[in-house]
Amino acid sequence: MLATNLAFSGQEKQANEVDKPAHTKISKDLEGLDGDTTIKVIVRFKHTPTEDQLQKVCDLGGTLKNYRDGEKNAAFTLPAAALKDIAADPDVVSISADLSSQDPPDYLLGLVGNNQPRDPGSKISSDLQGADPNSNLKVIVQFTEPPTSSHHETVIAQGGEHLKNLRLVNGALYTVPASALAELAKDPRVAFISPDRPVRRSLDHVVQAVNADIAQSYGWDGTGIGVAVVDSGIQAHPDLKASGLSTSRVVYSESFVPGDPSTTDGYGHGTHVAGIIAGNGQGSASYRGAYRGIAPNVQIINLRVLDNNGAGTDSAVIAAIQRAIQLKAVYNIRVLNLSLGRGVHGSYTLDPLCQAVEAAWQAGIVVVVAAGNSGRDNSLGTRGYGTIAVPANDPYVITVGATNMHDTFSRADDTVTSYSSKGPTLIDHIVKPDLVAPGNRVVSLIAPGSKLATTYSRFDVFPCDGTLVLCSSAFGSPSYFRLSGTSMATPVVSGAAALLLQKDPSLTPDQ
Repeated sequence: MLATNLAFSGQEKQANEVDKPAHTKISKDLEGLDGDTTIKVIVRFKHTPTEDQLQKVCDLGGTLKNYRDGEKNAAFTLPAAALKDIAADPDVVSISADLSSQDPPDYLLGLVGNNQPRDPGSKISSDLQGADPNSNLKVIVQFTEPPTSSHHETVIAQGGEHLKNLRLVNGALYTVPASALAELAKDPRVAFISPDRPVRRSLDHVVQAVNADIAQSYGWDGTGIGVAVVDSGIQAHPDLKASGLSTSRVVYSESFVPGDPSTTDGYGHGTHVAGIIAGNGQGSASYRGAYRGIAPNVQIINLRVLDNNGAGTDSAVIAAIQRAIQLKAVYNIRVLNLSLGRGVHGSYTLDPLCQAVEAAWQAGIVVVVAAGNSGRDNSLGTRGYGTIAVPANDPYVITVGATNMHDTFSRADDTVTSYSSKGPTLIDHIVKPDLVAPGNRVVSLIAPGSKLATTYSRFDVFPCDGTLVLCSSAFGSPSYFRLSGTSMATPVVSGAAALLLQKDPSLTPDQ
């Protein structure tokens, strides 16, 4: 429940949010509406709004529809008569129409309805609206056709800089002045403009819990199948070598992290994920468990997009997915694992990250994505419902939630973890997740010296003495450690998909 104190906080002005006369804060497409008209709007505040500020809008007849902690934008449904009172508040920067919930079947063609040109304002993502016009922004511009030098020149003429091609989504990454967005959106070749949003990373009993041991006993171990791991990189590990050989099964590595060509894992997430998919247990002879992955003989394609802090961007992930599609025939890439995500800012039909995963699906690759770990988020009073991340909100991917196995082989006592994100998806209301898999306290490969390994050393799994009774650092450094999350459940499903595709290579992503 929002607080009822209506006083606005007296925070200091931010340099990047300029004061405006009240009437200029309301976008032109909201002017002249009948006061009784109910409208959907995005209200942008100077600072992260307090509960009092959100309540102020609610007291003027508004209903809070969407707000995530730490952001400056909040979505409301409210009567048009309230616009002037809201705009009069000095802590409100702008009010614009919320176009994210409209049905956009023709948006990527740049047309609506009866072949009339699409309103340029609706081509600009809601989280770009109200940006300081003096600021420079990194944006992904999607076009209605593959971009050429002519498209780039159009953006450059508006003061932009071309940074990277993203042909997979008919787009490119640019730096542009915020003041140029409106003019850029008028170009009929422009389909949608969105920020280069940040993304983050979202086996002892696991093999038996999903019956992978039975599949492996029949010889199904992922041989011949390539799985692309789009994550924080992969460190070399004995369990990722071919059994009995020194040859690594990580057959291709490339970094998409700007300014960092290293493909090793300074964060520690990607190595753990790769082990859940492909670890063969070769290094666990002195451990109590045989820590094998689901498909212990697959080939891994290492596409690094997260830096040493586990952070990345939409453009890096899109570029990595583009590379996976290009390499599909070379390494028989049939599965793409994305144990990462970010918040929802619009319909999946417009989101560039969703467009990228759909391109992989169209190329015949099974795309497996973590649902997210926001199941405990009650900031909107929804008890964690509607918290599925992007691109897990796309209907063409397999979205995976996490279960707790309670340290048994049996599935009878498994429960869905409290942190696992819940559907339906925000804005599009798609039923998700598609399935759940073990994701709590999963033992897999450690990347020594990585940020996760050093920060969470209490989760280390140590080797044992000859009797396998005493296990501690006295008997050696750890080769494995435990992590929890839908990030860990996702590679379980990716590994299972690889086993199915080895058994029947004719299977399609939909099957």
